Amino acid sequence: FLVCVWMSSSAEGGVVSRKAPAAEEGDKKAAAAPPPAAAVEGEGVEKKDVVKAAVKPKGGAKRTTIPSTYFLSSWFFMRFMGLLFAIAFISTWVQIHGLIGQEGISPMEAHFHRLEAVINASTGQAYYWEHPSLFWFSQTDLTIHVVCCLGTIFSTLLFLDMIPAVATFVVWGLYLSIVVAGQSFFDHQWDLLLLETGFLMIFFTPYHLNLKPFEHNPFDFHPPSAINWLFRLILFKIHFGRGIQALLGPDKAWRTLSAFSYYFETQPSPTWLSWYMHQLPEWVHQGLVFWVLTIEIGIVFLIIGPKLFRRTAAFYLILLQLFFIATGNFGTFYWNVLGLCFLLIDDELFPSLSKSLISIRNERIDQLLLEKDLQKSSSSSSSSSSSSAPVARPVRKTAGTKEVMANQSRLWQRNLSMLVAVYVILMTTIPMSAITKGSVTAPAPLIEAYRQAYPFRIVNLYGPFGRVLKERYDIVIEGSADAHVWKPYRQMYHPSPDPSDHSRSPMFVSPHVSRLEWALWMAAQSDYNQEIWISRLLHRLLEGGGHVDGLFKNPALRQGSVPEYIRAVRYYYRFSDFGEDNDVSGVAPGSNNYPDRKSATPFTPSSSSSGRPLSSPSSSSSSAIDLGDAKWWNSDFFDIYTPSFSQTVHSMSAR
Repeated sequence: FLVCVWMSSSAEGGVVSRKAPAAEEGDKKAAAAPPPAAAVEGEGVEKKDVVKAAVKPKGGAKRTTIPSTYFLSSWFFMRFMGLLFAIAFISTWVQIHGLIGQEGISPMEAHFHRLEAVINASTGQAYYWEHPSLFWFSQTDLTIHVVCCLGTIFSTLLFLDMIPAVATFVVWGLYLSIVVAGQSFFDHQWDLLLLETGFLMIFFTPYHLNLKPFEHNPFDFHPPSAINWLFRLILFKIHFGRGIQALLGPDKAWRTLSAFSYYFETQPSPTWLSWYMHQLPEWVHQGLVFWVLTIEIGIVFLIIGPKLFRRTAAFYLILLQLFFIATGNFGTFYWNVLGLCFLLIDDELFPSLSKSLISIRNERIDQLLLEKDLQKSSSSSSSSSSSSAPVARPVRKTAGTKEVMANQSRLWQRNLSMLVAVYVILMTTIPMSAITKGSVTAPAPLIEAYRQAYPFRIVNLYGPFGRVLKERYDIVIEGSADAHVWKPYRQMYHPSPDPSDHSRSPMFVSPHVSRLEWALWMAAQSDYNQEIWISRLLHRLLEGGGHVDGLFKNPALRQGSVPEYIRAVRYYYRFSDFGEDNDVSGVAPGSNNYPDRKSATPFTPSSSSSGRPLSSPSSSSSSAIDLGDAKWWNSDFFDIYTPSFSQTVHSMSAR
């Protein structure tokens, strides 16, 4: 990748042209020809006629030669990422107060106090550098509103191509502040990928201050090739790293091609299409695993090849991202990777659009140059003519002649991009070496440099889950007024949010994601002692109202009523099959048929609002529900352990 960056930057620095080559040749011939005698303002010829005569090329030169460049894909990628960042900020805005707000599950104020104490006691270094976030200055809910609002506004500016460099820097800084303050709720792979991509986009966008939406032609600016290669490096790192980790990991499911026999059912947030994929024969699942691994550790190498190879890689990689988007909800992750895949597509694949945009751009340049020449000639003639001489129309300032003529990045931007590329490539060797499990050790200075850069999340490692789950567990929060009749809190987007709710099928929600539901799914796969935040969640729900209740679709009891008792219950369930009486074959998504759940042993002991711990209720406290003939899920009783939990409400709060 270093060689590719050096070669592309060397070629980029030697070719700086404001027009297509054929247009340049035609303009030289046109400049050599004498100007028409009538083309003198004030002699019966309108200025618009002068413009038309000057724009018309001489010598029959064609001005629509399509260069082998990436103008269109780069322009589209920046607009796509602006839209994706806006969605990420809005998605965060609607749930962040219940997660880390002043009355949230894990308030950021206490989090920053702990960080400050630990950092000062251990290292004595400035905590701003160790955990860069604007929330060091204020942790109020108003500050959260301001950060999310500004992030949405500047993401929209990036989408509209308005002050893109400034907008990208602000968006990256604001999202980094949220991730640092968000604790485990904002430490997912899609957050890290957004930050890594956003950091590189700071050096990828044009440095203009235009405030008109979509004012610039996509062919007005060609981003530095070094940064383009860094985006390809991210694509390579994501796919090759994930494929190698899957094959070399402790779980044999990928090596035996059986991962997809469980993946569609046990993933955190399946879609209704996942149910149908799960019903396919085992040999189809094995073929899909082989296809995925072939792309991730084989075809991905084509991105460093010539143009035809990159097009082939783009086709398969885009197909792979669409496959994962259709079968699971993983936030912005696969949408972000999809945007990176677009950068592999060159302009020659869109000849009609490219020719049209090049022609429009060349005509605009001619017009601006003509207006500039007329202004100069008018200024020089006014000194020797009478005061009644016509005044030339001033050049428009909206785009600027220099900006329109410069279709390459500035020299300082290219040099800076080269330095960033060398640094990022060297830093990438650290997380990639982690795949070898200690077989390859990076030099100590390089490790220290990576440690200093890690707080900014500019270089990360991505991979599959540590193991392919063979069984699915889920946690449901239940409340009760008398400790006998329990009613669940309905989750927003969970495939089975409520034991009595059978009106919805698994949903498509990405690029949005419910972070609480992800956290509950991960907690269900581990021990309660490792997920102490569950106690804070139960405490907030016992208080009633507030932002935490807003993270659920419906409260356990009627609106405005606070439960006297609350508990977390874990369930084991699986997809139904085509051959069962309760299958969903032929049932449209969204019909009134949904999973049947039976009660299981509690995940945590019940907690009373009066502070009295309750004994674990038996399985008869929640009766099985008959949902008719068609269901998406089947549930079975699974005997799980009940962790020790005997604290009162006040001790829960202190803990």
